[in-house]
Amino acid sequence: MNPIYPILSGMLAQERRLEVISNNIANLGTPAYKRDFVLFSGFSPVKREAIDIPPVEATPTFGMIDDVITDFSIGPIQVTGEPLDLAIDGTGFFAIETPQGTRYTRSGNFTLDPEGKIVTPSGFPLLGEGGSIITPPEAESINIDSTGKVVARTSAGLLEVGLIPIYEFAVQERLKKIGNNFYDAVDQQATVSLTAAIRSGSLERANVNAPEELVAMIMASRLYETSQRVIRSADEMLGYAVNEVGRL
Repeated sequence: MNPIYPILSGMLAQERRLEVISNNIANLGTPAYKRDFVLFSGFSPVKREAIDIPPVEATPTFGMIDDVITDFSIGPIQVTGEPLDLAIDGTGFFAIETPQGTRYTRSGNFTLDPEGKIVTPSGFPLLGEGGSIITPPEAESINIDSTGKVVARTSAGLLEVGLIPIYEFAVQERLKKIGNNFYDAVDQQATVSLTAAIRSGSLERANVNAPEELVAMIMASRLYETSQRVIRSADEMLGYAVNEVGRL
């Protein structure tokens, strides 16, 4: 077998690892973003559905990527004071209505659209128990308590306009990232959480540790460069061997 092939597989693995790390760093400011990391085959015998705490990430020079795993650990909570900024205290997700169907997110930076619906920054409605949550145009303020009850204050008094459920999954590691900080439930059934609570006026920050990601990026870059040098040397040795054998 050509000795360059296993080294090349290591280069490709580190290239993919660099892409994952770069995406983590790019989403440092994305509310409730969950970092990804790679598992290398032969180095991390952990099954995807069995992960509760992310294992130590192996950094082999050569090898193949077995999977890209999402770390669902909860990020730090930041108080913003905005009534439609919502953080989930505990595990669980908000349900969002999209053209592709219901999607799930922990990102709670909501706003009101012109119709008074509570929506994501992209304009997709937050789903309450009975569908989209619509606030009355005469609402002077909106309050959301820890149970998800949405109350609008009007000149006529307080008006309850909806209830925001928090959904959970038997194995949240099976959720699939699909962009916009959304997750597809794939083949799992969402159930209403009985333990999670909502913290209004707060946002969950990304669970990305910038210094750790930068160190990992440097390591992956060095391993990639090392693989390049090894391939160059191996190619020169093979060329030399062919030429010398040819003379004989």
